Amino acid sequence: LDRERMIAQYDCDIAFGDREFGRFVRELKAAGLYEDALIVFLADHGEEFLEHGRWLHGRSLFDELIRVPLLVKLPGNRAAGTRVSEQVQGLDVVPTVLEALGIEAPGAIKGVTQSPIEGHSFAHALDQANAPSKHITQYFEMMGHRSIYHDGWRAVCPWPGTSFKEAGMFFGAPIDKDKLTA
Repeated sequence: LDRERMIAQYDCDIAFGDREFGRFVRELKAAGLYEDALIVFLADHGEEFLEHGRWLHGRSLFDELIRVPLLVKLPGNRAAGTRVSEQVQGLDVVPTVLEALGIEAPGAIKGVTQSPIEGHSFAHALDQANAPSKHITQYFEMMGHRSIYHDGWRAVCPWPGTSFKEAGMFFGAPIDKDKLTA
């Protein structure tokens, strides 16, 4: 595979998405709906281009894959331009939207009991960007890959993982501090 060509194609996909999102926003403004709208723009995953010896997505939980765009535009442009430093995940979007709009999650819909909403609202951080994070510890799992985040640090365990053999190490070998990254 040609890495530069793959990156160029990915950049084209991003440019297309950016253009279409801009068109959506322009249409909302033209229809007079933008000011009162709550808009959430969220990417589902990033891509990896051999940064950790792997291609594309679904093969690890490194930053290239999980640190993705999440834009929230609140009604009345409340907190416009705020950049939230808190680490959040897609699971946190629904609780955030409900809290931002002052809506309680329904216990039942058409007589069907609903499961509790998972995730943590980050609405508090939209009004105060440096608000303390509600996510001190987060666990991620995808297709056998595991990662845990705790207070600014993350450990990633890809599956089947970079084996000790691939890493040129033996089980239990000390890891040089230069190989560790936050």
